[in-house]
Amino acid sequence: MSKNDMKPKMQLELLLGERRLVKERLSKTESMMFGSITVVVSPFLLLTGYAFLNYNSNAKFILLAMPFLSLFAILLICVLYMHQYVAGYYSRYLVDRINTMVSEFRLLMEDMDYAFFGKGFNIQNLFIFMALGFTGIINFIILLFIDDVIFDLWVKVNMNKALDFSVVYWVYWIIFSSLAIICILAGYSQFHCKVKKLKGIIAFNSNSQINSGL
Repeated sequence: MSKNDMKPKMQLELLLGERRLVKERLSKTESMMFGSITVVVSPFLLLTGYAFLNYNSNAKFILLAMPFLSLFAILLICVLYMHQYVAGYYSRYLVDRINTMVSEFRLLMEDMDYAFFGKGFNIQNLFIFMALGFTGIINFIILLFIDDVIFDLWVKVNMNKALDFSVVYWVYWIIFSSLAIICILAGYSQFHCKVKKLKGIIAFNSNSQINSGL
């Protein structure tokens, strides 16, 4: 076998090896995503339920932490989703490269997965949206009580009335709103802005390989 005949074979093995690594990373990310939903949502529901069942005790102050816990959960899911998006996009690129080299025996599993899970309304996205939506509903209910909880906390820790209630109230909401805005801006920058860079890297690499005769 000549050196020129071995070159495509080595390239194919390299692409297949790279795809295996990407698929392993994608599988781990998906497992972490669904696991994190369970790990984060379950304590959230338990703590919220405990706080409401014992609302007349100090347990109600747990409700003050719930919006922050929800923000953390959403941020964690977004980070995992971005990892899943990058790995999935790169995996589809690798399959396209492999299929170009073995046109008679095309790999269809990637296209099937993308068609079944990647776009539109499907059971996987439904599970995530239901978890986030249910968490959002619970947070909305918490917001109906949280002003009273802040007031009760102010009464409890501010016996000499040295600190005005409006200060405590606005400090709480300013901290939460600031964190929420930072998370939104970071998510927008990471996903919408850097996705273009990701696609540009793939496009540039494809053009370079074509121009080099690979």
